Amino acid sequence: ASAQGRLLFMPIRSAPEETIKNWLASLDGADQSDLRSDFNQTTLAIWQRTHSGHRSFTVIRHPVARAHRVFCSRVLSSGTQKLTRVRKIMDRVYRMKLPENTDDDSYDVATHRTTFIRFLRFLKANLSNQTKIRIDPHWASQSQTIRTMAEHVYPDVIIREDEVDIYLPALAMQTGYQGEDDPQAAAKDTPFNLSDIYNEEIEALTRDAYPIDYARFGFGTYQ
Repeated sequence: ASAQGRLLFMPIRSAPEETIKNWLASLDGADQSDLRSDFNQTTLAIWQRTHSGHRSFTVIRHPVARAHRVFCSRVLSSGTQKLTRVRKIMDRVYRMKLPENTDDDSYDVATHRTTFIRFLRFLKANLSNQTKIRIDPHWASQSQTIRTMAEHVYPDVIIREDEVDIYLPALAMQTGYQGEDDPQAAAKDTPFNLSDIYNEEIEALTRDAYPIDYARFGFGTYQ
């Protein structure tokens, strides 16, 4: 929740979470650390009662872009985000041949595309409960995530990532803010951007993994 205002952000993992948090904090000239993020069911109900006119919102990302973000930030990561056990299963069962270090020159664009395609096939199986790996929140269906969140609070607005410049300032104005800046663009994926590898096969595999998200939110092709 905003530090001083009446906005409640309901983040979806691997969507533009950090971008929106930074924007939300900036509304009050604050930092992310000033945002209220330690809610439980009781404290959330109290916040809602004491913030009359509050508005809640979430931001969804195109399934292809979201799958690529989690692939880069969680699967390829060599830092604290690294999914060690999951990587081993992906390597053994799906022959993904994940690199220990993506800075290695042998990990080029072609390898990245091939490995990402295998990850999308894994997602299809995982989201269909055909693997022994739990469905991670970072790649769970966005429609299912919102359905789960709605057990506690409904989002007033569901905003697509490519429309945040239109709807977030309007939402801020509805809760008393004036003349606020648009949110900054999300950071690019590394080691390669999605535009470097995107093709029809990637689009088709993503549609196969996330059919409900495409249908419920009306997503078209990524490009």
